[in-house]
Amino acid sequence: MQEALQAHLIDLETELLRADARRLDALLDEAFEEIGASGRTFGKADVLARLPAEAAPRFLPEAFTARMLAEGLAQLCYRLTIIRPGEAPTHSLRSSLWRRRGVEWRMVFHQGTPTQPHTGSAIS
Repeated sequence: MQEALQAHLIDLETELLRADARRLDALLDEAFEEIGASGRTFGKADVLARLPAEAAPRFLPEAFTARMLAEGLAQLCYRLTIIRPGEAPTHSLRSSLWRRRGVEWRMVFHQGTPTQPHTGSAIS
């Protein structure tokens, strides 16, 4: 994968962690599906209704890796620590699929898998 594309997808991914409803709508594909770290599944409408209303925790993404799966389809993986006031930090491995539509990239799938605290910089 080209470094410029990888950097662009990382920028989009980190933007989604803090996006308002209008930007979420622009970045999520109409066919978007998520399997959250809780095991629950969400569609685009669920995310648009839920995320902007939630109190924003502190997100600490790290150790991004990216690869092309097919023409116009990329996978981005990373570790995420979420810090919420008054709670213990939670840790997960994240995987997102980004699909190119024209010149725009939109997230079509996302999954979070709970993990123990991260101890290294690489995903293994």
